[in-house]
Amino acid sequence: PAGGAVAANINEALYYGATATGTNAEGASFLSICAVEAAGPGGAGGLVTNFALIRLRNLPVVGQYIVTTPCSPTPFIITVSDPAIDIDLRAQVASDGVAPGFLGTLSGPVEMFADNGTALPTYPGYLGDGITPGPLNGPLFTGGGTTFMVTGPAGFTPFSTNQFTVVGKLFALAPVVLANGQVTFNRNALGAGTVDFLIPKNTGAVTAQAVGVGTALPGEPILLTMMANGVFTASVPITAANPLPNVVAITFNLGVPGEMTQNFPLTVIPVGDLAKVSATRNSAGKGTLDFLIPQSPGAVTAQAVGSGSPLPGEPIVLTPVDGNFTASVPITRDNIMPANVAVTFNLAGEGQLTEIIPVIKIRLSSLLLMLPKMKQAE
Repeated sequence: PAGGAVAANINEALYYGATATGTNAEGASFLSICAVEAAGPGGAGGLVTNFALIRLRNLPVVGQYIVTTPCSPTPFIITVSDPAIDIDLRAQVASDGVAPGFLGTLSGPVEMFADNGTALPTYPGYLGDGITPGPLNGPLFTGGGTTFMVTGPAGFTPFSTNQFTVVGKLFALAPVVLANGQVTFNRNALGAGTVDFLIPKNTGAVTAQAVGVGTALPGEPILLTMMANGVFTASVPITAANPLPNVVAITFNLGVPGEMTQNFPLTVIPVGDLAKVSATRNSAGKGTLDFLIPQSPGAVTAQAVGSGSPLPGEPIVLTPVDGNFTASVPITRDNIMPANVAVTFNLAGEGQLTEIIPVIKIRLSSLLLMLPKMKQAE
């Protein structure tokens, strides 16, 4: 009906199109259009339809032609009895989803959306520029292909192309500013260690990479790995010679909508800040001296001695377990605990380093020790 391009005047709307054309040696011409459209009463919107339009012109011989197109997970078989007849085939491939009032985005599961790489970065959000042909970035259907191909009987030269012009736009979920990403430098006393990334996946992010702000990170850009839980991670070895930035920029590739970059502070964590050495004694002065020391980057073995006062049986050889060096040493009333212990790490190829770690002294009350006896008396 006469009128402007408003929902009330729309009975059919096209949301996506991928078009391929070409000719063969005999002068036959071919057209394939893969489209997503919705049709229904004006203003009310309608059901979404995925369809394929195939046109074959000037076929040289009669016989059976097989047409393979990304529009359909299965080929079309067309029997031609008269070469003078032009072939026009329109097939509804699938119908799913709803176009509410022909306005806004489609709702419901809708297939057949693949870009051809020609829109970015000039037209962020669009699946193609509508002019430049290019290969489809993935199939339109699960298990489908990305090629338009026509084969036929003897006397017909097969035709094939993977070049499609694409129109359409994807609705993009807005990326969010992440508040809980972590970039830490776990260093040892020699200044070596690792920069570790633990960055939640931003909305729609496909890949992510990191660079230093002001000062470069070694080997940048650092490509982060997306884990099964959606978190981007990486661990980068650092030597004492590598200057480090105070801030790291993480760039998320959001697919069709483009990119988003967010800065995260680089937090330095000395190994000694995470270490724990505790002397736990009962009222009789007996107990254990327990070590839980994060494994310093590059450390192969570790041992501990008292700083000021010796530890019983020192040097105490620590055992590596799940990224920590551990030990538990019996102590008696006669063992005087030092205020600190010195933990020496043997670093592969870098010699040794020593960290001074305070001893936490824990005294179990006599009441706690009496509880088992009290229960027995009851």
